Amino acid sequence: MNKIILKIKIFATHIIIKNMMAYFVPGNQKFIHHWREYFFNIVFFLIFLFITASFIIAVIFQIISKNLFFIIVGLFIYIFFTLIIYLKQIPYLIRSYLGCFIFYILGFVIFFKVGPVSSGLFWFFMFSMFNSSFNGLRGFVFSNLMIILAVAFFQIMIPVYDFNWTYITKDFYDSRFWLLTGITLIVLNAGMSSSVYFFMNHFEKMLIKNSDSKNAIIIGLASLAEYRDYDTGKHLERISKYAVVLTKELRKLKKYRNYITDEYIDDLSISSILHDIGKVGIEDKILLKPGKLDKAEYESIKMHTIIGSNVIKNINDKIKDRYFLNMANQIILYHHEKYDGSGYPNGLKGEDIPLSARIIAIADVYDALTTKRIYKEDYSHVKAIDIIKSEKGRHFDPDIVDAFINVNREIDDIRKLFYNGLK
Repeated sequence: MNKIILKIKIFATHIIIKNMMAYFVPGNQKFIHHWREYFFNIVFFLIFLFITASFIIAVIFQIISKNLFFIIVGLFIYIFFTLIIYLKQIPYLIRSYLGCFIFYILGFVIFFKVGPVSSGLFWFFMFSMFNSSFNGLRGFVFSNLMIILAVAFFQIMIPVYDFNWTYITKDFYDSRFWLLTGITLIVLNAGMSSSVYFFMNHFEKMLIKNSDSKNAIIIGLASLAEYRDYDTGKHLERISKYAVVLTKELRKLKKYRNYITDEYIDDLSISSILHDIGKVGIEDKILLKPGKLDKAEYESIKMHTIIGSNVIKNINDKIKDRYFLNMANQIILYHHEKYDGSGYPNGLKGEDIPLSARIIAIADVYDALTTKRIYKEDYSHVKAIDIIKSEKGRHFDPDIVDAFINVNREIDDIRKLFYNGLK
């Protein structure tokens, strides 16, 4: 029986940790700087759900009791939490500090009204622990300073103001017990919040290490293509930079505003360098042929999408991580599909082609047009743009073509920076 229970615990722990890591780590370095924001959003949404139910019950009770003060305070807190959750336009740093500060206000108000035997102490602790979780070292320092200020305020006010706290006798005000209570509050708060800070800091280092390992795999795989052909290596570098500029412009469209996040752009930037990884499985006599490919050779080189996809699938199967390299697999497999359905390997059409692959398709063709290859001369930037315009709605997604035209000067600047044989 004990062995069965142990196996259940191990299985449950594995599932929880795996899903947590998969959610927090999509495989790029920049995301690490945002994981606290995701944690904040989850925690505050759960709190929001809890206070929605409790707020309704509390309001009914306070209306019956005719306690206007707590009705107003409760309404203020509920509105505040609603804004914190749904106003994502407000920068995370502001939302997190304001969100945590509501706990400080709750603690201060309840402490002021009821005294040191109330739940005010609990809310003070919540303030410092959440702040340390969401904002790291600066949150830890800020929250502990605010707790010290609160203790100092009450220390100054107790001799001159009759708080009339319940269960607190006159002797308490006149003795040093309050000073001892204040010091205890500061020490316990510092101890608890520092523990949370160090735990979260350690967790962050684990995330960074995990992300670095995954990025190293991508870069290592991509370097295989460069060993086959130096020009291919430079091509990958340009594609990555074209993709970032283009995707940021595409994000301005309403239909993509919420879909294309900073994390999506980071994923695309690093995943794009794997789009031709399957070419390592193509024979040199075909891959490096100076002339035009015949039909059989063309069919052979089309297989690089399948070969590359299988490589990525094998990696993902081994590491049991369904999130890692998913975008890379989409790009590798589908970046030669065409918007009108005439591409390969599956003949996908329109928006059935993943957005990431549609973006890389246009970046890939532009780079092929504007660089000298063993089988062709390079075209000028202007001529390449004209060709891309002519393929709008056929080879390329019309929205992406429009975005590409809008940023074509930036694209040209990148080309000039990373390619010397210019026209």
